[in-house]
Amino acid sequence: MASLSEQKYVTLRKRLDQFGFKQPLAIESLPLVEKLFQAFIQTTEELKKTKENPQTIAAPPSTNTNPSTTYTSAHPYKNDNARLVKENNDLHLELIKCREQLDHHVKEFKSQLRKLEHENADLRFLNTQYIHRLRSLEKESRQKDNKILELQEKNFQAVVQTPGGNKHTIPFRRQRLDIDEMLPESSSSQQTLAQQLPYVNDPYIIDIVKVTEDRVAELELELQQQKQYVDEVETKMANLKYQVNINYSLIAENDPKEEFSVCINSSKRRIYIIFDGNNNNNNKYSIS
Repeated sequence: MASLSEQKYVTLRKRLDQFGFKQPLAIESLPLVEKLFQAFIQTTEELKKTKENPQTIAAPPSTNTNPSTTYTSAHPYKNDNARLVKENNDLHLELIKCREQLDHHVKEFKSQLRKLEHENADLRFLNTQYIHRLRSLEKESRQKDNKILELQEKNFQAVVQTPGGNKHTIPFRRQRLDIDEMLPESSSSQQTLAQQLPYVNDPYIIDIVKVTEDRVAELELELQQQKQYVDEVETKMANLKYQVNINYSLIAENDPKEEFSVCINSSKRRIYIIFDGNNNNNNKYSIS
């Protein structure tokens, strides 16, 4: 019994698909749909025969039915058939439009994808260039810092010339500070550090290009400051040499013993004050 109903269902489903009825079909409504489909087939065949031979309606064989009754009974089916054909055509046109829109959207998305891939590649290349430039600037800054320290250590020496023509170089002596242990960090400093740090929601987006540009600008500003600092140091060194030469001339003109001690002490105080005020590394120099 079950196999027979399944066979009927499959057969009816195929015939409905042939006529364009793709709607789902429940097993419970199988008898009703089968009868309606048979009536539809019969009505369609009668309509075709009527269109092919209109005279058969006027003289039906061995029947006493009225022709007007036949037209009246066929008219609703004709209207339904026309309505179904129109709906089918409308659905087909709508389906074609949907496919065209889908193809258009797919093309747009593919073009946007290619554009974004190209932009991503360009940004990666630009990021690599900025990183390389940043590293080169950092390396150059370290070299200049080392050069500045070397020049400071080389020129931070006092040369004393006696009336006899002898020159004595008096090197500066740096103060050394021995630290046994570090002080514990206070809670107030920790709170201040926590307040200074900006609160950032996680996750967040970092603009690598902007960060790199800011870092490059900071390094360039730091480089300019270092150059200004070197110029100031060279100017002060020239002033010191000029003062030392003046002291030498005074020593040569006056009493060597008294003037020599006075000029040396004054030169010591001037050199110590100047280098103590301009030392950014908190290293004090003194003349022994």
